[in-house]
Amino acid sequence: ATSDPLLNDYVWLSPGELIERQPTVRIDYNLTDNHRLSGSSAILWATRDPDYLNNADGRFPGTPNYRLFTSRRPIHTLSLRSTLTNRLVNEARVGFTGGITVWYGNVAPSMFNWMDNVVFTPYGNSSPYTVRSGQRRSTPTENIDDTVTWIRGSHSMSFGTSFTNIGSFYRN
Repeated sequence: ATSDPLLNDYVWLSPGELIERQPTVRIDYNLTDNHRLSGSSAILWATRDPDYLNNADGRFPGTPNYRLFTSRRPIHTLSLRSTLTNRLVNEARVGFTGGITVWYGNVAPSMFNWMDNVVFTPYGNSSPYTVRSGQRRSTPTENIDDTVTWIRGSHSMSFGTSFTNIGSFYRN
């Protein structure tokens, strides 16, 4: 009950599930005494059913219209560290991240037929519909870095360059 005798609020706890996996691997390999190759790879797999973190669960118990969240995000790096002389070290790095995050990939026309085609006029924010369309996003990123370090006694100087390419993909 609310302070308005003509209005009641319905509050319920929506069931939800989160499955998240983050397998990671790193390998270091000494090619020679002066050259070390390192690489790492990780992938984040996440599924929220329903997407309760974005207020996308069903509005009422049993309503078929809700949002599902899935994400697959890989992260890969590779580096080569070379000791060129006892005073000069070079390190080259390459990295990539990408993947696609899908919001509302489960939205289908059948989600809107549950009321037998009755038009529902909501009062306030009580619309039975959480979402009307799906969405996909990705921001692939690539990095290439190279750094040379010169060491003299207790002092060092580093010089380098870096290239970053950031893309964007969005479909709604």
